[in-house]
Amino acid sequence: MLVPKASVFERIEQSITLFKNNFAQIFLPLFVYKFLTLWFIFYAISFFSLQKLDIEKIFNASNSWGEWWPILLFNNYLIYVLLIFFIFFIVYIIFVIPFFIATIKAIKNSYFEVENNLKDNINYWFSRMFQLFKTYFYIFKYVFLIPALVIIFWSTFLVLWEYQNIDFFLKIWTFTFFFWIILTITFYIYRWIEVTFSLYSAIDKDEFDKENFEDSVSLTKNNWWRIVWNILLISIIIFLFLWLISKILWYFLTKQEFWTNSIEVVKNFLIYIQTFNILDFTINLIDIFFVAVFEIFMFVFIYIFYKRIELEKNGDTSSKEKLDIVDKKEVREF
Repeated sequence: MLVPKASVFERIEQSITLFKNNFAQIFLPLFVYKFLTLWFIFYAISFFSLQKLDIEKIFNASNSWGEWWPILLFNNYLIYVLLIFFIFFIVYIIFVIPFFIATIKAIKNSYFEVENNLKDNINYWFSRMFQLFKTYFYIFKYVFLIPALVIIFWSTFLVLWEYQNIDFFLKIWTFTFFFWIILTITFYIYRWIEVTFSLYSAIDKDEFDKENFEDSVSLTKNNWWRIVWNILLISIIIFLFLWLISKILWYFLTKQEFWTNSIEVVKNFLIYIQTFNILDFTINLIDIFFVAVFEIFMFVFIYIFYKRIELEKNGDTSSKEKLDIVDKKEVREF
């Protein structure tokens, strides 16, 4: 079994090794799903639906965002495309959940050197579906509920107020609004970090009750800045790689620089969809591949990070120094 290292850079190395040694089992299911659904939704529907949309005519008749976006917005074909996008996007979100959960399950199996089976991992989600929604509910309640109630109160107050005393109304409105901003920052940023390991812990322990959720939150105690630093570091690394790849691919797709006039970008992109060909298909396959690689790698890194913090908390000692001694003894070459 893998022993997570204390150093973030060593855990990155461990994550790369774990991912590489179990690439097919961890990567392929979610990648295939994302590729088939996103490619079909985004390109196939757009290609056939936008054929009657005269992009050149629309953009030639306008010189600014304010002139051409109403033309696009009230175009029947574009509305049709957006409606189909919305329907399929909801379907995509619903069905991506079991593959997302199955991916975490595959990472867990690889971590403990248990044989992975896609069918078993998918069945795991279906057999734990309602329990998983409990964990999602705990996360929603912990992070989003109070800010949501405040904004509901603020909106209701705005609608029902009779404006008899406009000065008093503006004071209450302003106070509530800024109070909501503070809550949003506190809950959406601070508390979101505290639930980083909640889903991983539920799947890792196969426990989806409130007690396990609270335990997963307690893991972040005295580790908040450490979690921020780890996630920020790996996010920056991933962003730089994806930015470079996207810049290169964007140039081949649109035949223009990545940073250019925004209207020209939209125009060329819509034209690109209408003239979609096998080369574009190949380039987009490469793009989706790299995005999926880095996305799933993030899952691997967070899981190993979660196991490291759990080891520090639940080991024979909570001392990081003694655990680091274990690291240096190379309990297992990986």
